[in-house]
Amino acid sequence: MEYLLLIHKNSESLPNEGEWNEFFDRATSSGIFQGGSQLGATRVFGKKEIPNSTDYIGGFMRFETSSIEELESLLTEHPVVKNGGSIELIEMPKTT
Repeated sequence: MEYLLLIHKNSESLPNEGEWNEFFDRATSSGIFQGGSQLGATRVFGKKEIPNSTDYIGGFMRFETSSIEELESLLTEHPVVKNGGSIELIEMPKTT
């Protein structure tokens, strides 16, 4: 199963570079981490106004695993979570 992780900008303190490096090392060595990125500028298309998602979401990560338990265990060590913030895990079902 593939998962998208949204990283919210609501931590009590900003994770430091060492925390991020440690987490990325663990995530990469797990074999389930598929990449991610910070978010940049946005453009909205359509006629309806919407809130700017980058005011609330700072980045994303992708994972692929058959073991949700393994992923959940890894995410308890996420720097944003360890600094009092929230991350949001979204299941990405395969479409045909």
